Amino acid sequence: MITDTETTAILDAAKGISHYGVRIDACRYAVGDSVPPSRVWDDGVVTDEILDGTSALCIGYDGWDVTDIAGDVASLEMYREREGMHVYLVGGTSSCEGNDGQETVIENAEVLHIF
Repeated sequence: MITDTETTAILDAAKGISHYGVRIDACRYAVGDSVPPSRVWDDGVVTDEILDGTSALCIGYDGWDVTDIAGDVASLEMYREREGMHVYLVGGTSSCEGNDGQETVIENAEVLHIF
């Protein structure tokens, strides 16, 4: 499992990126790949409406240190194991708060790390 210190180093090296999150996705991406904007879900059903960015779980990062990245990733592990999903650290140029608890919507998201 990646540590908070290792994650902080990844975020510090990501030039031009200042908004971060942990994303679970059925698609397989490589580090550096762009992640397309997410779709709006309505009562568990995906719609045709596109968000302004990529949905992710907001991580604790104050510009200096990451806090509890292992806990954030662990909260998504059941989906990876049960549904064959992939877990990514993503970052982008801006973000806004999503509709769900701890959700952030990241614009121009790209993969920074694969868990």
